[in-house]
Amino acid sequence: MASDEASKILQDLWYNVSQDGYKALRKEHVSVILEYGSPKEVAALIVNGFEEPRKHGDTTLLTVKKAEKIAEKYSKYDEYKRALVIASIMVNMEPVLKQLQLDYKASILEAIDCLKDYLERKSVQQLLENIVGKLSKKDRNGFEDIITKYNRCKTVRIDEYAGTGIKLSKSGINITGSADFLSEWKSRCEDVCSKGSVYKTYIKALRNWLLDSDHLECAPTDMIILLSNPKEELEVDGIPEEYTLRYSKDMEDKGVFLMDDDSKKASYPDYDIIPIFRDVEDMVTKNIIETLNKDSRL
Repeated sequence: MASDEASKILQDLWYNVSQDGYKALRKEHVSVILEYGSPKEVAALIVNGFEEPRKHGDTTLLTVKKAEKIAEKYSKYDEYKRALVIASIMVNMEPVLKQLQLDYKASILEAIDCLKDYLERKSVQQLLENIVGKLSKKDRNGFEDIITKYNRCKTVRIDEYAGTGIKLSKSGINITGSADFLSEWKSRCEDVCSKGSVYKTYIKALRNWLLDSDHLECAPTDMIILLSNPKEELEVDGIPEEYTLRYSKDMEDKGVFLMDDDSKKASYPDYDIIPIFRDVEDMVTKNIIETLNKDSRL
């Protein structure tokens, strides 16, 4: 195989690994890496051909004996050792990143539960208004018991928020607890923003450092997948526009002033609008560098 052909194979391979992790590595790549690859690429072979598939319960492309022979041959190269140390650092950071994603996801689900409770009541309110408007006064009084039972079965307390209710009055069908909902909704959206910012900051810091140091192919596969698509399973469809923070910012750009309730309502922050914590980004980067510099293997 010509060296330029091998170079093209390796270039395509590491690009695919940087997107999909160890599953992009195939058996035919092993001999090419060992013959033409740099010490860093051989280290990436150890990670993706042995460590990562073993961690995921998949068949490894390298046997234990083969991995040990490679380590014996390449352990004299600083580039090889540095790449494996970076891989080890990222393995330790992987559960931190996953936990941040879970915390962010949990905050989203809590906010959406709060919104769904309110929007469901609004739908029921509109439905009942249409029905009650066509009833006689006698039949209308019988609705009070139905509404009481509905409120009893639908009100689920989450922390200090007991949800909204529906009330039959002379003026029609009203939603109770609307003010509490708006305060709770805004609070939960602020939590989404806070947890999302930390997660997004770690994503940015890790990805930038790995790209700048040219070691993304040495990162764990689950981390690579998160870095490639950090919003996967976190995007929410169906939130009415007027409940989003993006709507508030659009109105602000147009010079439209939102009243207090409408301002509280327009609170949900999508991933792209969530800010980065610069101090946290600096801290993550600093910790990686310090850990790398202190490693006794280098």
